[in-house]
Amino acid sequence: MKITQPLSDAHGGLSMGSVFEISETIEDTARRLGVKIPLITWDWNTRLTSTMGFAEHPSNRLGFSYQLWPNATYDQRKHTVIHETVHLAAYEKYGRSIIGRPHGREWKAMMIEAGELPTRCHTVPRPDSPSMITGHCICKEHKITVKRFRKHGSNLRCKNCKTPLAFESASI
Repeated sequence: MKITQPLSDAHGGLSMGSVFEISETIEDTARRLGVKIPLITWDWNTRLTSTMGFAEHPSNRLGFSYQLWPNATYDQRKHTVIHETVHLAAYEKYGRSIIGRPHGREWKAMMIEAGELPTRCHTVPRPDSPSMITGHCICKEHKITVKRFRKHGSNLRCKNCKTPLAFESASI
């Protein structure tokens, strides 16, 4: 088995965050399951904000959340790496017959064989991201969604006094 990994360790100071530890856990899991996966690639994914990781087959690619990883404990990180590796191992062992049932009985049995509980949802806290920001005009304070602010930005005006809304940079 060959594993390709990111060139830099995005979370190097954290346990179970080093490139070596993640790669070693992937190899150990495949070895414990007795499944040969030809080439596995993995990387940090900045777009994952609610999911800790994902597995893509048949490309044998794993991705881990750049945003959630620092908030997870060592055990949560290790479980995620094993969880995603088992997806690839299950696909390698059972083929296309498991498509549509990613957390089916085959995957659950292999998770137990890998020494983990077959859970599929994490409890890692998500990074705080405000959904509302405050803008001011001459006559009052306005609560604006971040989505609306990003779309309209400096063009937002008060419907009463018609002045442009001012936003504190710290709230954006």
